[in-house]
Amino acid sequence: NYYMEILWKANKTLQKLNTYIIMIRGNHDDPDYFINQKIQLSNIFTIPDYTVIQTNNNKNNILCIGGALSTDKDERLKEEDRRNKHRTCKRKLYWDNELPILNVTEINNIVKSNININILATHTIPQYITLYHNTNIPTTYGKYIKYQTTTNTIDNIIMNDIFTQLSKSFNIKQWFAGHLHKPLIGKKENTTIHVMPLIDNPPRFGEIPPVVLVPPK
Repeated sequence: NYYMEILWKANKTLQKLNTYIIMIRGNHDDPDYFINQKIQLSNIFTIPDYTVIQTNNNKNNILCIGGALSTDKDERLKEEDRRNKHRTCKRKLYWDNELPILNVTEINNIVKSNININILATHTIPQYITLYHNTNIPTTYGKYIKYQTTTNTIDNIIMNDIFTQLSKSFNIKQWFAGHLHKPLIGKKENTTIHVMPLIDNPPRFGEIPPVVLVPPK
């Protein structure tokens, strides 16, 4: 109820701005809210995996796939047990079905529908990606350091398999993700990957959003 009250207030503002918030599941989200689309306000809603969003007169077709690995699984389960020890109304802090899913049937259905996917929106990123962070914001543009050389947990492997399957039919230009909580950028073949910052910790005024950064060759 607390979160729904916040969403209702935000929805009123979004109506005035003619703006929408479309939410895909993260690793700390109850998947049921997305599978069954439990949040459906006029301008804020949750969507299931493999939803396609078409924008700009269908020039951009965005495939949305949620899920990731919780590296804090053990801590969350311990905290869940501690909080629920003396409660009749139990609260979950971890969900077993948190990982992304390679759904070949859904991908084939999209291919058959003749929708050309050119953008991916996911919660996590694929395997073996070198990411870069702009370290000299906002005074000088274009200076980077290597932030992370490998991304090789089970969720990254699954996303890699998803990308490989999609690449058979689609030329994906842009890939947007979260999960790492930092504004980063990298490449996967010919696809530019943008890792977005936390929504409650956006870049300060004058900083460059990650979508305009180009990593060094």
